[in-house]
Amino acid sequence: MKYLRNIIFIVTFSLLEKSFAWSCPNCKDFLATESASALARGYYWSILMMVSLPFVLVGMISFLIFLNVRSKRKLSTEDPL
Repeated sequence: MKYLRNIIFIVTFSLLEKSFAWSCPNCKDFLATESASALARGYYWSILMMVSLPFVLVGMISFLIFLNVRSKRKLSTEDPL
């Protein structure tokens, strides 16, 4: 229960903390001084890829485990000829 409480506290704190919004000082300074849409688009896509990569990896690993379990079940339930 203590572990769950700590996780909830960390997630809540990180969602409420506003300083994480400007985690890249170079991005903040550049976007404040110039309006280069190509560079802003590049930053957007790089951040999007970094954020989505853990979810893609977990999904791929979960899918491979699912396929492995399903094939083992199929082999164990087949009738020998």
